[in-house]
Amino acid sequence: MQMNLPFRRQEYYAVKGVRWSFETEVWRQDANGQGDTTSLVDSVPTAYPAGRTTPVRWQQAVFGPSLPDSRAGVPASDPQSWVFRDGDSLTVAVPMYADGGRDRLGLAVVDSEHTSLSRNGVAVGASDALGQQVFALPAGQAQYVLTKTVRRPAELYQLSTEIESAWTFRSERTPDGKATPQPLMTVRYEPALDERNQAPAGRFDVPVTVEHRYGVVPRAVVSLTIEASYDGSTWHPLAVRRSDHGWVAETDQPGGSLVSLRAHAVDSAGNAVEQTIHNAYSVR
Repeated sequence: MQMNLPFRRQEYYAVKGVRWSFETEVWRQDANGQGDTTSLVDSVPTAYPAGRTTPVRWQQAVFGPSLPDSRAGVPASDPQSWVFRDGDSLTVAVPMYADGGRDRLGLAVVDSEHTSLSRNGVAVGASDALGQQVFALPAGQAQYVLTKTVRRPAELYQLSTEIESAWTFRSERTPDGKATPQPLMTVRYEPALDERNQAPAGRFDVPVTVEHRYGVVPRAVVSLTIEASYDGSTWHPLAVRRSDHGWVAETDQPGGSLVSLRAHAVDSAGNAVEQTIHNAYSVR
């Protein structure tokens, strides 16, 4: 069903013994009536309570990397690892443009994608391939840093125009023929934005969660810092407090700005992520 954004819609579903998984596709139509997909977001199968209205938001910022159950949008499929090691081969296929909903995965049109990998500070390889990359590794245990930068065209998108993620983790040879997931994590944001992904000026709370790779036993997060930029160049540390569902970062944002967010998280095993989302959301 085609709808113009933004829109609201009320739908009714049978829920007894049923879980629902959804996919939303954003596309643009040219002068000849031809459509091009610009964004795709999937959700994991979800059971909704009977007799209640459950609000569900789609295409809400902040768009960024996610590592959910890969069966999102394809519930009958087998779960797959987004970043896994098979023997001495590392495969990387991180969805970089999930919307702000929980347990979502998302894809978008990109101008470029650059992925690099280092081992104990020494470069292993780099790739400009889109979507998936594969690296050959030495067998012994070592500390790896996997870095990915994606950019999407400004003529199609105002938000999340560039995303940089650097994951630090330890790895060693795994059994051949088995996809062993690697302990990556991402930082996810769920600010209360309006239907045009805008926030009010002034003091504003941004809920934050740290998402571990689906299929990996999560370790406790021992450190989380978040910074914001309102001009794209100057960064300001934000106060971060614990909440029932993760953390809350407190901003004080000027009207008319585009807010970029930079986070650094470390877990109890020493795995880390440094993640920067340029133009995460706009301010009225």
